Amino acid sequence: MGPKRDDQDRRRPVGLWRKFALGAAGALAVVGVATVAGAIDPNADFIYPNANIGASCSDSDISDGGWNACQTDNSSLSICVEASVSPKMSTAIDATRTGSYDVTDLGTVSVEACDYTGSSETDIVFRELSSLPSGAIGFVFCDDAVSSTRCDQHYAQFDAEDVAVSGFNNVDARKLACHEAGHSVGLLHAGLADPPTAADDSDIACMKQGYSNVDALLGAFNRGQIDGEY
Repeated sequence: MGPKRDDQDRRRPVGLWRKFALGAAGALAVVGVATVAGAIDPNADFIYPNANIGASCSDSDISDGGWNACQTDNSSLSICVEASVSPKMSTAIDATRTGSYDVTDLGTVSVEACDYTGSSETDIVFRELSSLPSGAIGFVFCDDAVSSTRCDQHYAQFDAEDVAVSGFNNVDARKLACHEAGHSVGLLHAGLADPPTAADDSDIACMKQGYSNVDALLGAFNRGQIDGEY
């Protein structure tokens, strides 16, 4: 499905796609991410849109080099995995669906055949590509915005070379799948929460930035954020 974006409406936030580098031992480390000091506010809003990021969901494309925040379009969340996805990531995606998102008010379903057009488009299409924008191991964009806040179909993409290395293990795969799925339902990085909070706060679990302390599950705080929205 080709991009349907209006070039006059590219109001996406800059620098939200995940930037990682592989160290000598294969460990993943975050690159160029700013943290905000202070404990998390229990009333913080981590769901797009909020006071820090206005309603600007629109069609995007990987070539844009930026992430356009959107919610998914309803509480029935369909997920498919393209043939390009490795067994390691495919297993991680299924574990993420059942262990993190199916326990929210989102009713998730895994479909074998991705639907790219029409009224029954698959909500999240997972795929692996040979390359992503410079430094990215995971990247999410909206392919079919249906309003200024919601998107009918997201693509969640992984860098095939990076996820194939031996240092990127099954737990890392679940961290990555959980994080990118979170963006596909509107969860934001800590710096764009209202109010902003520390990027590595333990309460935000798999939505933390940086792999040294990211959880492999969504966590109670962001489950509550999703349930409050959907």
